[in-house]
Amino acid sequence: MANHDAWAARDVLHHHATRPHLTSEQIRKLTAVITASGLGAGNLPQAHMQALSEAVTQAEAALGELLLRDHHTTLQARTEEEAAHEALPR
Repeated sequence: MANHDAWAARDVLHHHATRPHLTSEQIRKLTAVITASGLGAGNLPQAHMQALSEAVTQAEAALGELLLRDHHTTLQARTEEEAAHEALPR
């Protein structure tokens, strides 16, 4: 099991066949993985969800602009490279 897979940790911790065989240290570590992941922590308060949604929207727009700019830069470089190649004597 991957150390940081909270879903797997929860499954192992709650499985009727494995739980009786776990040591207290294993239970502690599995519980720590679940807690650290936030799995089962519930929903974000509405204000936090709104802030997170706005941040994701802004990040999406910024990433889109960067990708578009990179795409235009790449196209421009290719065009200039092709023009330079065409200008070479044959």
